[in-house]
Amino acid sequence: MDQFGPSGFAVFTLLSALLIMLPFADLGLGVAMLNATADAAHGRKTYSQLADVYVGVRCILLRVGAFLTIASGLIALTVGWPTLLGLPDDSREANFSCFVVMVVIGVSLPLGVGARLLQGYEKMDAVTKIAILNPVVQLLLVVPLAIVLNSAAVVAIVPALAFLLVAVVTDCYGRKQSLSEFGIRLPAFVMSMPPGFRISRILGQSSSFLIISIGLVLAFQAQRLILAHRADGIELARYSLVVQYLLPVLSIIGVIAQSLWPRYRSQMGRMQPSSLYKHICGFAIMGAAGAGVMVLTLILVSRILLDSAVELPVGLLVASAAYVFLSAAHQPSAVVLNDQNGLRVQAVIVIAMASVSMVATVALSGTMGATGAILALVVAVGVFQLGPTAFMAARHIRISSKLANIFAEKVT
Repeated sequence: MDQFGPSGFAVFTLLSALLIMLPFADLGLGVAMLNATADAAHGRKTYSQLADVYVGVRCILLRVGAFLTIASGLIALTVGWPTLLGLPDDSREANFSCFVVMVVIGVSLPLGVGARLLQGYEKMDAVTKIAILNPVVQLLLVVPLAIVLNSAAVVAIVPALAFLLVAVVTDCYGRKQSLSEFGIRLPAFVMSMPPGFRISRILGQSSSFLIISIGLVLAFQAQRLILAHRADGIELARYSLVVQYLLPVLSIIGVIAQSLWPRYRSQMGRMQPSSLYKHICGFAIMGAAGAGVMVLTLILVSRILLDSAVELPVGLLVASAAYVFLSAAHQPSAVVLNDQNGLRVQAVIVIAMASVSMVATVALSGTMGATGAILALVVAVGVFQLGPTAFMAARHIRISSKLANIFAEKVT
């Protein structure tokens, strides 16, 4: 902030957030990989079936990554990324930095399969430990480069490189885990689909998860772009500062929730709604604690480290805390609905939530700035996502339990 000012800080955080704004770039195929791995780990699929899904998903993501890289280069050479993203810095450095970030995303797409492998093997602790490399690399490089360089856009390349490093290490460890589980390592490089592989086998759950991911991006991350076009630089800086500390809290809660995915999948039919309600309460408490830490940190950073250069209104802090709380309480219900039908239900719910959030953001951001954007998200998540998803998750558990009891009865 001291080196580049509010505008430079907004540019840095916006470029850094590109790594999070495109979780839908894998076309939702990650969930197919996760479910296949969890099923193989619990004996519901063979290694050959898992390998077919792995090779098919990785091959598709390689092609998507190549397309993303080419498209990014064309945008950089024609329209320009700063114009497209509404960046206050329209320099060549900013355009080049955007291009590099998009290339990193393209290269990282097939490598992201490694994290899904580890998640399916219930090794989220390993994913978390590897992810620590990201902040470590940024801590070692961002501050020195910010002092030496005179462009926030160039410094923003560092988070992208840290993101790539984590993806490479996670992929290597995920394939190594498959070696220990089945005695055969999954290939690092694939050039063609496995014989007889049909995309339709994984299209249902993947397309639903893709819709969910896009909806979440439109409901939350795209608010940066709306503010960039409808509000002034200080509001974008406020929003960027809040999100910079909000996202790590949500990431920690999300990682803990994702560890429940293979457990819920293996226990479905024996699980009771009371277990879901206990987890919802536990995650709500976790969200409240995380929100409190986040707000305290933001106050200290804003008033002490930034010397009140970016003041955060009370309304913005309250709205951000409410969003963390609601998002945390929502996690267990979302993880329960992890099969094809459950993901389809979530996709419908997310579309409704995202639509309301986008309309409300456009309506409120012009007058309330960053506070209005977060408030719109809070209302949309609280009314259109949290309640409906919890209701459908409990219903799914009850139906699965009844079906399991029916087929468990002996016929005399």
